[in-house]
Amino acid sequence: RFCTRFCTLSSGAMEQLDGQLLWCSEELGLALGRPRAQLLAKSILMVPNCRPLVRGVSCRRCAGTKFANTKGYYHGLSRRIVICSDNITDQRDLDNTVGHELVHAFDQCRRRHFEVDCNLVACSEVRASNMGECAYLPPRDRRACVRRQATASTATQCGDHRAAALVERVFDRCQNDMEPFSLFRPPLRASGTRRYLPGPGLSTTLPSPGMDAFR
Repeated sequence: RFCTRFCTLSSGAMEQLDGQLLWCSEELGLALGRPRAQLLAKSILMVPNCRPLVRGVSCRRCAGTKFANTKGYYHGLSRRIVICSDNITDQRDLDNTVGHELVHAFDQCRRRHFEVDCNLVACSEVRASNMGECAYLPPRDRRACVRRQATASTATQCGDHRAAALVERVFDRCQNDMEPFSLFRPPLRASGTRRYLPGPGLSTTLPSPGMDAFR
């Protein structure tokens, strides 16, 4: 059902669907159906007076564009997520990229102007990497992954000479900022299994230390 609301086919893609683009477009619904993507999508839909994905989520080839070296991007002005099909290697890569970009869409609602302030750009990149492609790594490897990915992404918007310092400045606060996942209590073990207890609910407004600290 999330694909019904969010999935779109990029302009011109119907005319030139190569194998990778066709695969990406077909598997996008599966990626949006993952628990991580579902929670992010629900959280986005529940933010009042914010529609960051008017044009949905689509796959397209990015070769020959300024996004040629990226796996995907969230475009705030056009309110859409684009997955660069020619840079996606497999389903896990697609799932992680969708999760990463949905965090950016959520942050666009939470702090609508974040893209104009490099501190907030760095914070959102740390959050998106932490809840996206680095999410399932062991803690030590995860921190290194988040630093590396967030620095590279911040550099494209704020310059190579500033990126590392910007990420380092916001790193601890923003990696610990897990909204909207922080709206659920930590997992509890019961009879050898894990179960998740719902927290105060997705509509509850909680403090956001990572973003608020740099306004």
